Amino acid sequence: VATSPGKTSWQTTPGLWIWDVGQGLSVMLEHQGQTLLYDTGPESASGYNAVEEVLLPSLSKIGVHSLDTLVISHGDSDHAGGLGPLLMHFEPRRVIAGEPDRLPADLRPRAAPCDGHQPLVVGEVTVRFWQAEAGPGRKDANDASCVVLLEYDGYRVLLPGDISTRVERRLLADLPELADRTGTLVLVAPHHGSKTSSGAFFVRALSPELVIFTAGYRHRYGHPHPDVVARYQAVGSHLLNTATTGALRLALTESCVKVHEWRKHAPFWIRPLEGLSVGRSE
Repeated sequence: VATSPGKTSWQTTPGLWIWDVGQGLSVMLEHQGQTLLYDTGPESASGYNAVEEVLLPSLSKIGVHSLDTLVISHGDSDHAGGLGPLLMHFEPRRVIAGEPDRLPADLRPRAAPCDGHQPLVVGEVTVRFWQAEAGPGRKDANDASCVVLLEYDGYRVLLPGDISTRVERRLLADLPELADRTGTLVLVAPHHGSKTSSGAFFVRALSPELVIFTAGYRHRYGHPHPDVVARYQAVGSHLLNTATTGALRLALTESCVKVHEWRKHAPFWIRPLEGLSVGRSE
């Protein structure tokens, strides 16, 4: 993993934006003019909406004016809260959801379920889908998350939503290739680094090169949990947190994952969480 001042050609290199939406999640894949958005970030009772405050101005700034695919991992507000404002500005060609029945009524008829969905190609990036619990009999919304695996030229990027340790084991059983140490694995930490996820078995099996926590700065939930941070540190993962880095732009280049931190020089009152390693190499 290398930090980069921005000299990479983002237009020709597959890349990811991990948006800084506070306590929530929103990730965008872009390659060769094609886009996939995974989750919209939160909406809160205070009036904050991540789509209006973060996504819309950011997408406009980087020149993204259309969405080919929208994936909603599950229906919880920190992942799907921004759907209303997003659909006022974008009309995705394809919608895939872990919980289609929790989408707005006018969106449900054209939303495909995640469970069993065939792989897609975004530019030259293969997008695979997996889900543990689907349908009306599901026990927990978090464990109904639509898990997405991005694959490109030896890189794998895993977007697991909010799955728990129980479902992490099922994921590894169904996709044992995730534990293959060849290539480079980037992981967006499940459930924002909650102690209910990132079990020791899961962390050891994956040993990801880069782990990204998407959490609110000094949020009451306290994500990522210190035990989770310690597990990833123990396997040598490079750790980043959007609460302190701001939005992250990852480019999957021929030589390495190049990371550009939106908040490159944080003001003095924003510090990395205690015990969180954000070591970097040039």
